[in-house]
Amino acid sequence: CEKNVKRHTEIKEKYGVDVYSDIDSLLSSEKDLDFAVIVTTNEVHEELTIKALESGANVIVEKPMTLTYESTKRMVAAAEKNKKHLFVHQSSRWDREYLLIKETINSGKIGDILAIQSKVMLCDEGWPSWGIDGMANPWRIKAKYGGGMLLDWGPHLVDQMLQLMGEDPIGVYGVLQSGVWSSEVDDHFFAFLKFEGNILCQIEASNNGRIDMPRWYVIGTKGTIAVKGKAEPFWDEIEINYIKDDGKKEIEK
Repeated sequence: CEKNVKRHTEIKEKYGVDVYSDIDSLLSSEKDLDFAVIVTTNEVHEELTIKALESGANVIVEKPMTLTYESTKRMVAAAEKNKKHLFVHQSSRWDREYLLIKETINSGKIGDILAIQSKVMLCDEGWPSWGIDGMANPWRIKAKYGGGMLLDWGPHLVDQMLQLMGEDPIGVYGVLQSGVWSSEVDDHFFAFLKFEGNILCQIEASNNGRIDMPRWYVIGTKGTIAVKGKAEPFWDEIEINYIKDDGKKEIEK
């Protein structure tokens, strides 16, 4: 389903599929769908998800799931009513540096976790319209589309932190800032999460960061992990500084 009719011929020839301009036409023509994948701008996630669920399809919806808590409840209710599966796409669970962080923490190499910082500092001129091929619409800096850095990077960073910790935080504090790109939505956010055992975690993302910062900084009782490097294609400078069981210091890169 593609609203940009100029791309219909290209898509049909490239993938050998039928192309529709709206979801109603697609669902009325295509019966017995296994899955519908929702990869639109954020403000229509709820509407399209519920329509697909009611048609009998399971749904994978791009993050963020939707814009409000009440909206998520309606989507979940539609999935339960129609006895269908509803998934939120969380691609960052397979990021290389995140998987290495998780593996190292679980190995006990750096001891018990004391603090984790997870930061994405970018300054990308393409960010406002990224994700909409062939369109000049700067949707990521417009409130009506559900734009902003929190709804863009927040789902990735929060999900990764919760997966690492394996539990919900006992305290949360957050701040949004609109500094450069928009007066409607945030282009920088910061959140502080406290977990049981007084484990202190920070997540932060900005499109105003012109100098690189560590993507991850994990402090344990026996060692520290730092992930640095450029955001594109992915952060790839990984250093683990820890004390081995025999008391000797070890540095892995």
